Amino acid sequence: MVDLKKIILLALLFISFTTSVFATCNLDQSRWKWLFSNDQCGFYYDRNTATIKSASTFEVWLCLYYPGNTTSCGLGPCIKARVNNSEHYHYIRNEFNTQRYSGTYKGMLIRNYNGDTVYSDTLPLHRQRSETIYPDSLGENLMVIIKQDLYNYRR
Repeated sequence: MVDLKKIILLALLFISFTTSVFATCNLDQSRWKWLFSNDQCGFYYDRNTATIKSASTFEVWLCLYYPGNTTSCGLGPCIKARVNNSEHYHYIRNEFNTQRYSGTYKGMLIRNYNGDTVYSDTLPLHRQRSETIYPDSLGENLMVIIKQDLYNYRR
């Protein structure tokens, strides 16, 4: 009986933690689809700008929301702009190919809590490289979840 009480208590603490951590995210929920969260950030993608290029290829803007009250972001531009320990957003333009199991990074924008851009990077076409997405990786999880949601959403 004690074990059941501990499990219930842990579940309630986890729910209250994730609710308080991600409840303040300023993304428009009608546009940005929540995918999942971990102990550092929440993962979203923009349904409005997602482009299906072929049966196996799609391009999306991802957003990683860092609430600032968890482990800090270790990305160089965030440290330089001094937003790594505060609430901020990474917007990442990526193309996924589900047949080749690959992803192509196309650019990134980082905004602070107020929406001010603190970093921007767009790769020219000649610098874009396709990278392998490995099984059981974060990239695979993102690719599979987005593809399922995107194809269901566009029907």
